Amino acid sequence: MLQALPCSVNVLTKQDKRRKTCQKEIFQLEIWSNKLFNKIKKTVKGVTVSTDIIVGFPGETEEDFLETLDLVNTCKYDNAFTFIFSARRGTPAEKLKDNIGVIILCPYQHLVEQWVEDIKRFNVTPLICYSKYDWKKKFKLTISDYKLGVIKNFCAIMVNASYSTDYVQDILRTAKGNLCIVVDEAHNFGAKRLQKCMLENFKYRLALSATLERHHDEEGTQSLYNYFKKVCITFTLEDAIKQGFLTPYYYHPVVVNLEPDELQEYTELTEKIINILRKNPGDELPKSAEMLLIKRARIIAGARNKLHILEELMEEYKHDNNILVYCGATKVFADREDDYDEDDARQIERVVDILGNKLNMRVSMFTSKEDAQERERIKESFAEGHLLQALVAIKCLDEGVNIPGIRTAFIMASSTNPKEYVQRRGRVLRRAKGKQFAVIYDKECKLCYGSGIITGQNIIK
Repeated sequence: MLQALPCSVNVLTKQDKRRKTCQKEIFQLEIWSNKLFNKIKKTVKGVTVSTDIIVGFPGETEEDFLETLDLVNTCKYDNAFTFIFSARRGTPAEKLKDNIGVIILCPYQHLVEQWVEDIKRFNVTPLICYSKYDWKKKFKLTISDYKLGVIKNFCAIMVNASYSTDYVQDILRTAKGNLCIVVDEAHNFGAKRLQKCMLENFKYRLALSATLERHHDEEGTQSLYNYFKKVCITFTLEDAIKQGFLTPYYYHPVVVNLEPDELQEYTELTEKIINILRKNPGDELPKSAEMLLIKRARIIAGARNKLHILEELMEEYKHDNNILVYCGATKVFADREDDYDEDDARQIERVVDILGNKLNMRVSMFTSKEDAQERERIKESFAEGHLLQALVAIKCLDEGVNIPGIRTAFIMASSTNPKEYVQRRGRVLRRAKGKQFAVIYDKECKLCYGSGIITGQNIIK
């Protein structure tokens, strides 16, 4: 193995702590010229070239970063170990002024743990803040030390519920300096209970989301744009598929007819909703209409024919693995993963009964009722395939759960919410070893009498 010559972009600071050294001069030496580099790759059988790259030095500019990127593109290393700069104690770099405190927010505990795993790869040990950990005193001390200059950097990762407590808010309101807030699944941050937590002393703000648009909540959506300002990066599902981050997929829209009694109830509820809205014109949705909309949504989500059609479709897949059946929660205004009711639970139980008892498949539920340890056990069994063929899940899979092995998905409750549309496909389309494409069956109710099924043509995305 040929180890690449260590060549870094060095930045002159006002204190002249780091001097501009090798850079282009060394790279232009004959031994590392593009011509000789390619000659070595072609003539030395089995040679591999690797390097270590550190970015994010204090004072590093976009131009500096692009020069490093140009070096990588030129050399086309076989292996590159990349890191974000982290100053060591006692070194001159520790005294540089580019200090920052970072707060990362997630809606759920499992997302916190995924962030922790990723952050540690950059040689950063974050403070984890939710009920499983003894974190409150440590958090208060960390913020105090940062304010006094005892520490130059910190990273705390917490759930929204911890962040929104008076305890945390009172501490953060007094914090000063370079503070950054990163909000994962940021659409949740527009909820009324979290809008009051949009603190102005965060100099840097980053929102991560499938879409900042909150479904049926213009006020919450506007609050997000007011706080985070303009969109800086847009990366669509199409972009992700074309660039190889997600797998292509076949999409089968499945039309499901309501039974006569279901359609009658749906029609009666619709008429009641219309009457309420006529009596209450304006932008704000009356609570009575909201409750009727939820009740009407339950009819669609729980349509009996969906179960019959699922059983018919699953016959073709009953000997396969890596299958997901998604039972969407019927509470269309909910923003918590545990916010589903008995109707949703009954649908999950019926699906498990069909797969497990009628089709003799190895199946497990995956809901908010399982703790973190049980979820990890289920995910491991699902990944192995021979232990578990299918998962039956609900709202907890809308956001963040990483199960890349899913190959075939049956969506029992198609969503008009753009956020859920992107998130659910994101779960299914993640790349995995040996996974060339995914298959999605999406059930959409049709408002007519009778029963039946219309399956659309295979569409490759």
